[in-house]
Amino acid sequence: MTWRIACVAFAGLAVLGLSVAPKQDPVSDRVAGVLKKIDAASADVVPALVVAVTDRNRTLGVIAHGYADIKTRMPATTESLFPIGSIGKSFTAMTLMELFDEGRFDPQAPLARYLPWFKVHSSPAPITGHHLLTHTAGIPRYRADLASTEFAVYWLRNYDVPYAPGTHYWYSNLGFQTLGYALESIEHASLHSIIEKRILDRLGMSASTAMIDDALRTRLPVSYLIWPYGNQVVEQPWFEYNAGDGAIVSTGEDMAKYVRVLLNRGALPAGRLISEAAFRLMTTPFRDDYAYGLGVRTIDGDTVLRHTGGIAGFSSVMEVHVNDGYGVVLLTNGQPPRDLALWILAAVKAAVRGQPVPDLLATNTVPSVNAREPEDVGLPVEYRRYVGRYKNQNIEDQTVRIFVRKGQLMAAHGGADGEPLVRVGPALFKPAKPDFNPERYRFDSVVDGVALRLAFSGMPMYRVDVSR
Repeated sequence: MTWRIACVAFAGLAVLGLSVAPKQDPVSDRVAGVLKKIDAASADVVPALVVAVTDRNRTLGVIAHGYADIKTRMPATTESLFPIGSIGKSFTAMTLMELFDEGRFDPQAPLARYLPWFKVHSSPAPITGHHLLTHTAGIPRYRADLASTEFAVYWLRNYDVPYAPGTHYWYSNLGFQTLGYALESIEHASLHSIIEKRILDRLGMSASTAMIDDALRTRLPVSYLIWPYGNQVVEQPWFEYNAGDGAIVSTGEDMAKYVRVLLNRGALPAGRLISEAAFRLMTTPFRDDYAYGLGVRTIDGDTVLRHTGGIAGFSSVMEVHVNDGYGVVLLTNGQPPRDLALWILAAVKAAVRGQPVPDLLATNTVPSVNAREPEDVGLPVEYRRYVGRYKNQNIEDQTVRIFVRKGQLMAAHGGADGEPLVRVGPALFKPAKPDFNPERYRFDSVVDGVALRLAFSGMPMYRVDVSR
C-alpha cells in the first residue's frame, strides 16, 4: 500500500518520501514525530485517510494514506479532494457573520426578513437566523428525498413547530439549507459563488469549491461504506449537492488554512475575515454546546471548536484548539475505525502539549446488525398495521424498520438499534426521547390490514415488505 506524507509548512527535506518542516520549535518536532506514529498505526485502513495539523501560522504536516479508488489501487495524496459534509455549516455561518459585520444580517431578526418566502404552518414565535444557526428552531433534521432543493425549505409551510424556537436543541440540516437560501436572497447570487468569493478566495483555498456537481465527480475519490452484513467495503452512490448545510469540497492543506482563521479569531495575515465581535458571536454556545455552525466546549482548560461531517460515504472531522493554538482535520472517503480517529486526535493533542502519546487501544469496530425482531404475541391490532420495512427511493436515504419490542412500537433507521415511539395522534407517533423531539412518524394507506406508506417528518416512505 502506498503512503505519502508531506509536512508542507515550508520547503522540506525529503527523506524516504517524508518532507519535514525545518525545526522551528519543539511543537513542530513533536507533531512531525506523532505524524510518523499515525502513519504506522493506520497501515490497515483501506479507504483514503488524510490528516492535516496546523498551528496559528502554518501547516505543521499533512499525511495521506489509503486508496482514492480501491478497484484501481489509486492511492490518495495530500492533494486529494474530499466533500467535508456538515463542517460546511461553519462556512455558511462564517459568511453570515461577514454580512453581520456589514450591517446586512441580524441573527435576532425573523428569517423571513431575508427570505420572504420562508414560513412554517405554525410556530409559537417567529424563527430567527439565530435559531437556525444554533439548531434551536424546532424543525426536523432532514428531508433526504428533497435534499439540496428549495422545495425542502418550502415544504416547512406544512409543518407545525412543536415548541417555542430557542427552547431546545435539535440538529437540523434543513435549518442550514434555509440559511443558504437566505444568503442567496441577500446577495442576489448563487450560494457557491458567495462562499467561494467571501471565504475560499480570500483564504487562498484554491483547490476547494463550494458545490458538489457532476463536473467534479471524476476529480473526487470513490466513496465507501462498511457494509454491516459482512464488514465488506462497498461503493456509495453519487449525487450532486448544493445547499448551505454542507457542499464544500476541500483538501487537507486548504482546510488547514480555514482552521487558521478560527485559531486567529477571524483574523487574516492582512486584515480580518470577520470582526472580533462577530467571532465571539459565532463561537458562543447557546444550547447543548452548539454555537453558530460549530460545537464549542471547554476540555482540559482549552476552548475546542469542533464539527464532524458526512455525505455519500465521505466523512470528516475538524477540531480547533483555540487556547493550545493548533487544529486537526481528518478527511476520508470511507469510515475509519472510530478508535483510530479518536486516537489520532488524542495523539496530536499530547504532542502539542508535550505529554506522552497514548497507546492505540483497538476496540470492536464492526457495526452491529439487528436481526429481524420477532413479533410479540398479542400485539395490538393497530401496531400490526405498521410493522414492516419502509423505504424512500432517494439514493441517500436509509430504510426505516418498524417493529415491536416488549409491547413497545419501535423505529430503526438503517442498522441502528431502534428507538421507542409514543402516540401523539391517530396513526401518528413521535420518538419517546427526548420529550421535545420534533420528528414525526405518520402511517396511512391501509390495505388488507397493513399500512403501505409511512411519512417520516413529511418524507414519504413506502412499504417494501409486508408483515401481517
